[in-house]
Amino acid sequence: GREEKRKEMIAVSYREILRASTRLRDFFAERKKKDNATADDNDEATNDDATPQRIAYLCPPGPLYVALQFAVWSSGSIAVPLCTSHKSTELAYVLQDCDP
Repeated sequence: GREEKRKEMIAVSYREILRASTRLRDFFAERKKKDNATADDNDEATNDDATPQRIAYLCPPGPLYVALQFAVWSSGSIAVPLCTSHKSTELAYVLQDCDP
């Protein structure tokens, strides 16, 4: 019960969350550049910088979830957090619904 939950908890500092968030934000920016370059090579429409990118993520509550949320926000993107307890049909609905 309660003791098991305590064993699973991890102590993480704000500094560690910020570092992870910054690395993730930089990864998102690099990925967006690559996606836009690929789209340009294929003569496809690109997602310009004025249009916020939607980033979906599926992870359990915890430090990674917080770092992901901060990274998405700091990248200027729109967060689409997915719940780990939802069925695949529900996740598919959310992903389809968030697409502009």
